[in-house]
Amino acid sequence: MSGQPKINYLHQQLCWVTQNIIDAICCIKEIPEDLLPHIVFVEEVNGKGEPCYTKYQMVDIDPVEKNCIIYDKETDFREEISLEAINTDWLITIWNRYLELSEENEPEPKSLYVFLYPAERFGRNATDEEIVYDYDVDEGQDPCVEKYTFDEFAAMMNDGERFPDMYIRFINYS
Repeated sequence: MSGQPKINYLHQQLCWVTQNIIDAICCIKEIPEDLLPHIVFVEEVNGKGEPCYTKYQMVDIDPVEKNCIIYDKETDFREEISLEAINTDWLITIWNRYLELSEENEPEPKSLYVFLYPAERFGRNATDEEIVYDYDVDEGQDPCVEKYTFDEFAAMMNDGERFPDMYIRFINYS
């Protein structure tokens, strides 16, 4: 094997899931009354240099920085840490508790779609947000932003269609 590190697919998937949970938690507009404080566990290193989980109370969330304040009653220890430091199972527990308290439904999962966006109205490096906004608003501008599943796009390509005046982007969209 060349000098490149082996990519651990399962670790990548866990990171993706964790980031999705954090994003969902950070999108909470109003924290329900009984959500915080909430017990969480953080993986740390003990005095012997061994990994261990430490129990804290999450007492606040900073959705902009994707951080939280943890607190230990016994030692009066308080610190702001990244939500990524919280054990994923406990992030899921917080999210499920939020859904229970808010009586909201789980948001629809995002799927990857092919977006074609016109070169005459967008730069090649237009942001995903600009492209999706234009697609969602669709003010009848011609040419418009188009959205396709992978199968639809593959069929168009296989049928010989070309898109000389359109840029192509793959975007997660719900």
